[in-house]
Amino acid sequence: MRKLMKKSVFTLAIVMVISLSLMVTSLASNFEHLAQDLQDLGLFQGTNEGFELDRQPTRVESLVMLLRLLGLEEEALASDYAHPFTDVPAWADRHVAFAFERELTQGISPTQFGSTNFASAQMYVTFVLRALGYNDPNDFTFANAVAFGTEKGIIDSFIAGGTFYRDDMVAVSFLALAAEPNDSEYDRLLEQLVSEGAVSAAAAAPVLNFFEIFDELSLVGAELYNATAISMSMGIDITMDVMGETVEMSMTMDIDSIVDDTDILLAMVMNISADGEEVEMNMYMTGGYMFMETGGVRVRADAGLDEMMDLMAMLEMDDMDYPMYIYTSLTRTTQDEYIVFGGTLADNFMDIVMGMTAGMMDSMGMGFDELDLDGMDFYIPSFQYFVTADGALRRMVMPMTMTMDMGVLGSMTISMNMDITINAVGDDVVVNLPDNLDEFEIVDASQINFGF
Repeated sequence: MRKLMKKSVFTLAIVMVISLSLMVTSLASNFEHLAQDLQDLGLFQGTNEGFELDRQPTRVESLVMLLRLLGLEEEALASDYAHPFTDVPAWADRHVAFAFERELTQGISPTQFGSTNFASAQMYVTFVLRALGYNDPNDFTFANAVAFGTEKGIIDSFIAGGTFYRDDMVAVSFLALAAEPNDSEYDRLLEQLVSEGAVSAAAAAPVLNFFEIFDELSLVGAELYNATAISMSMGIDITMDVMGETVEMSMTMDIDSIVDDTDILLAMVMNISADGEEVEMNMYMTGGYMFMETGGVRVRADAGLDEMMDLMAMLEMDDMDYPMYIYTSLTRTTQDEYIVFGGTLADNFMDIVMGMTAGMMDSMGMGFDELDLDGMDFYIPSFQYFVTADGALRRMVMPMTMTMDMGVLGSMTISMNMDITINAVGDDVVVNLPDNLDEFEIVDASQINFGF
């Protein structure tokens, strides 16, 4: 029997927005905000060309970063150790000699350190695990360093996949600061570095605050992950600028859904208002069929229930974590009876969402197979989650802007403000279906405009 699926299609839609962990597989590497944070902490330096995040790090650059994460750079610079290597640049001479003396690293030959050789994810994670107090080969081996590092939260499949860039080195280093050192009295490596005087308390304070808020935010919406039923309302205000012409419209949706291991029940009412005209559309799901009613037309089509269930199984998220690196800032305030989490996301966050949505809709046969995302740019300037004292997510507010290149016609900009309220979860959810669904005309799924 198919495993009981604990998410409806629309629960998944919500979770795709609030659970950012799903986005990492498509994320284009861009961690300049983390590089800036590390520089402010005194743990990362650029070159005369800037941060140069789009090139591969060398072995010597990785070694220097290791010493900084160990809080040993000042001691290394003051040391008078020697090394046998002839290929070490002058600026890193003291670092290499110190690390060689302390047996933190070796050369690639008796006389060559391999300074300009590129570092791999495996090599750098090995360095960082040592900075966290893990010993190889007792705690881990070079062969399983990435897998062990994934368990410790300092790397994931996205960062480890493909070519390893300075951008990725920055991400691993930042994640390491939030990780708990092995056999340490401190909960985070950054706290340990502050205690050792390697990082100033004043510089570390905003980063430690970010870590704390992130940990709290990661627990938000846990009830949704296990929900078999959800009721929510959504309001979207839209402004479109097309070749100098402005069009404004608004949409409201009330959605009730229940899913089990055999069927998806859904009732949705959508109202669209534009240019003084209003259109209402009702959509239902039951028995593996999608039903739509609008403008006096009633049609139904096979909803591809098996494919939906398989897709939800593929997107199961119980064992996935939020990726810290896609946040650029986080805040935590109170408003009335709610705790309000807010912040900003990486510029390319919505590119990730839309890429995943397009793939999901295409797999359902819903007409996204020809959607070209290359000419689109998405941006979310901010977000707010309204959470009860016991961690239940009840409201999300998120503006979004999309710009689409239309070739010789110019561009089109669409600005949206989404306001989503979670009305009920679990046993309180009721899906009311009309009693005349058998009167809906059967059509091919390609003939239905689903409207979203």
